[in-house]
Amino acid sequence: MTAKRPVGYRKPPKASQFKKGQSGNPKGRPGRQQAVLSPAFIFRKVANELISVEGEGGSQTMTRFEALLRQIHTMALNRDPSAARLLDQLRKMCLRDDGSHLLI
Repeated sequence: MTAKRPVGYRKPPKASQFKKGQSGNPKGRPGRQQAVLSPAFIFRKVANELISVEGEGGSQTMTRFEALLRQIHTMALNRDPSAARLLDQLRKMCLRDDGSHLLI
């Protein structure tokens, strides 16, 4: 007959103890959740990326937002009414309450 071990404080039953080679935490610590990025943050991140633009005077480096504004400005000068409206809306968005311009 096998002798029974006492069970109690700091003496767990043999059946509930970890088996040899088995970790005490098999799944491990939960990983950190990915931060949720707002659409505004992603827009600003993409708009501020530097790109190289080929022009008449060679290659220029500028932000994507600056290249977009230049393209809209060129389209507005070529009498595209929707580009002219968009350019006017962008200009109004960049004005302060006192009428002076914001630096973007």
